[in-house]
Amino acid sequence: MQVCNDPTARESAVFDEVAWGSGWQEQNFEATDDPIVAGGLTIADFNGDGVLEIFIPQQGEDQLYVRQSDGQYLNEASSRLPGALAVPTTSGTAFDADGDGDLDLLISRRMGGHTLLVNAGDGYFSDGTVAAGLAETAHPAVGATIADFDRDGDLDIFVITYRHCETSMGSDPENPYSDGPQALWQNQGDGTFVDVSDSMPGHPGIDARLRAAAWFDADDNGTPDLYTISDKGVSSTCMEPNQLFFNNDAGFEEAAVTVSLAIANEGMGLALGDLNGDGYPEIALSDMSRTWVMESDGLGGWYDASAVRGLGINTSTDGRWSGWGTVFADFNNDARLDLFMGFGGLADVPSSTMNPWSQPDALWLQNEAGGFAQVADDWGVEGVGSTRAVIATDMNGDGWLDLATREIGGTAVVWLARCGQASWLQVDLKQNSANPQAIGATIDVKHGENSQRRWITLGASGLQSTAPVTAHFGLGLAENVDITVTWPDGTQSEFSGVDVNQTVKIVRED
Repeated sequence: MQVCNDPTARESAVFDEVAWGSGWQEQNFEATDDPIVAGGLTIADFNGDGVLEIFIPQQGEDQLYVRQSDGQYLNEASSRLPGALAVPTTSGTAFDADGDGDLDLLISRRMGGHTLLVNAGDGYFSDGTVAAGLAETAHPAVGATIADFDRDGDLDIFVITYRHCETSMGSDPENPYSDGPQALWQNQGDGTFVDVSDSMPGHPGIDARLRAAAWFDADDNGTPDLYTISDKGVSSTCMEPNQLFFNNDAGFEEAAVTVSLAIANEGMGLALGDLNGDGYPEIALSDMSRTWVMESDGLGGWYDASAVRGLGINTSTDGRWSGWGTVFADFNNDARLDLFMGFGGLADVPSSTMNPWSQPDALWLQNEAGGFAQVADDWGVEGVGSTRAVIATDMNGDGWLDLATREIGGTAVVWLARCGQASWLQVDLKQNSANPQAIGATIDVKHGENSQRRWITLGASGLQSTAPVTAHFGLGLAENVDITVTWPDGTQSEFSGVDVNQTVKIVRED
């Protein structure tokens, strides 16, 4: 068990922005008018030493920051990543593509196709794009979300495509994209992937500006469904609203309207988290001039609870207009999920009073009654600039969630949380399969009358980013908890009386 050495320090400041030496200050910075490049962020343990690395996609050379023995972070991309990679980059998705137990990296781009970097196991990568069958991924994309959609034990890829539907992309000689969406790539179990986008009829990837997507079991039938978030769903006549593809024995069926999730908004980021304890996720969406929290009704549907939860914004008074990366997380370990959302101006629209480049980010804390109150300014994490990617994870292993954000065309910023008195638990899953991190599992933690659920998802929140899949639970005053893991195949493992204030690794016994 870990004990906070000085919980009173949190009373004077909640977060401290890190200064990881001169190398960390040498991040590439290049302003851009492109709406998607150089806005992503990836945090993952690539070399398996228990310490997190930071991948920063750039317009020029991508950067990979590795922690040194003295605690500083240095860019080691020149030695760890293969050279001659096409640029610019939009994001990197860290997942185990070949099922060998380490994290590979799928790099998404605006032009020129995507790249799969295969990890040798020590955080050094080689280009495995051609061997994996991914050399023809021509469509521009902002990232990917990962799941075992066909339940065969390995991980499949949904590429979040971003196309300009107002023009014919195929007629542009600089953008020779094929007619198909090239969105859903099925893992063949031998290290190769096949485009099976045709199995998802009506998918908007042919035309759409998708911004985000998440795999989760929306109908509670044991298979991952896919929710896609579209940008400019209102102003562009050729766009679809947000879509929900139910995954069943007959294939994929789009039915967002039936569960009230066919939202036509300026969709950017999304987050999943159970706010009402019914076992279904609430869905937070960023937008322009407003936020969305779609609350589950416990019957397989959702309704807009933004206003009643107090999650509105007032552009004229607080300067927040365009929302981006979005995450649910318990930032004060009180056993209630909070909401962080990045804000900032549009890169491809001139700065104006309606589109200021610098907009303060937002952090809403949830109270006992289920309402939310804004604390970003008080906690010192309102930021400056135009935020895109957002990640909440425990960078230093003290059980308190830290925060990382990325400005488009700018630098990544990390705030480390000061620890406090509240209890916490973090859970890592491990199974002997081609899906070793058990993507698609759920973890339920019960303490007293309180029960919390986390979904093990990858690439499903934060916008153009990948976060570690460690499940974090704030536990208030709890001293021990009961844990139930539902593995991706539906098998359950139960543990009683687990001590709090520790990170536990649960290894599945075959």
